[in-house]
Amino acid sequence: ATIFHSIDFQTYDHSFRMASGADQTEKRDFFTNHYYNVDATNDSTSYLNFPTYAGLRLNEGFNKYSQFGISAFIGYDRQTYTMLVDSLDLDYIPRKHVSNNVWVGGQLSRHLSSALTFDITMKTGISGDKAGDVDLNGEIQTVIPFGRRDPETGRRRDSLTVQARGFFRNNRPSYLLDHYFSNHFKWNNDFDRIKKVHIDGMVSYSKTKTSIRAGIENISKYIYFTNEDYLPRQYDKQLEVFSLEVRQGLQWGILNWDNAILVQTSTDDEVLALPKFSVETDLSIRFLVAKTLSAQLGVTGYYNAKYYAPTYQPATQQFAMQKEIKCGGFPNLNGYLNCNLKRIKFFIMMTNILSGAATSDTFIMPDYPMMPRRFEWGVTLDLQN
Repeated sequence: ATIFHSIDFQTYDHSFRMASGADQTEKRDFFTNHYYNVDATNDSTSYLNFPTYAGLRLNEGFNKYSQFGISAFIGYDRQTYTMLVDSLDLDYIPRKHVSNNVWVGGQLSRHLSSALTFDITMKTGISGDKAGDVDLNGEIQTVIPFGRRDPETGRRRDSLTVQARGFFRNNRPSYLLDHYFSNHFKWNNDFDRIKKVHIDGMVSYSKTKTSIRAGIENISKYIYFTNEDYLPRQYDKQLEVFSLEVRQGLQWGILNWDNAILVQTSTDDEVLALPKFSVETDLSIRFLVAKTLSAQLGVTGYYNAKYYAPTYQPATQQFAMQKEIKCGGFPNLNGYLNCNLKRIKFFIMMTNILSGAATSDTFIMPDYPMMPRRFEWGVTLDLQN
């Protein structure tokens, strides 16, 4: 058996400032509301989380009767949310909120089998703001042999790998989606729990480098933003997302060509907009220099269909749905060289090769154009024994 204990520390801070000075008219017109200062903004939001978990695991295979790994755990996290700087004396909503949550859960797994492996994990909140929350995740994989048998080993020479994944989540929204205050935005909601059910499956054949994955996700009480007022809303209908991804790799000697196409759709584009399809490709050659330096020289490409990409609100760092501007519909190519020499790895890359040549309308979302052509490089030195 194994006794385990984990401690984590997470902290996030966000500041949004607009100083007083020139062009005040333009700044005032950009935002509809000014709750504490018309001429300047000094918003701040912070999140601090301290989760710790402890449990007991009965390891798989410790005797001939233990075909599975079984574990049980208990966890505690302390989440602290803080809004606005301390010098502001405002009483709209509490500027600090502390949530003390206790979780219990377990895991059932099997990883030592060559025929069937799986992993099922579940946890639920029993006290605090997260009381009643449920997270259930599962993954299963099997290998299906076929084709002729090897005369020496008697095993099938070919095999298909079949995987299935899924999760069920019934969770309260983040505290900041329910309660928030800043100079330009404020809300005080009591949203229902968000329920998500996701299932996807994949079939892959390593011999031909082929894989097909299909998935569907059903979401109840989905929370989204729109560019009308940039305030959170809860969708009162069922939202479904479907995706189908096909990957195919090709190889001729030192030439490698990997391709992927993704088709996806949602039942309501005004709540969750997605490009109908996107394509990725990677064409490269792999070779050795002086029998010691392995190198990969290639170009990657990406393309997605035009769609109503969400707009971005920097004051709250949220993406909001819009129906005025379509983005996408242009190729993005990047050239690269990857090298590996014993303990040293380095790369050089030229991103967005077609910058200024393909089209002038290269916006990845409204008001945010793609980065222009640029040169990047990096080095990694591995000092491990």
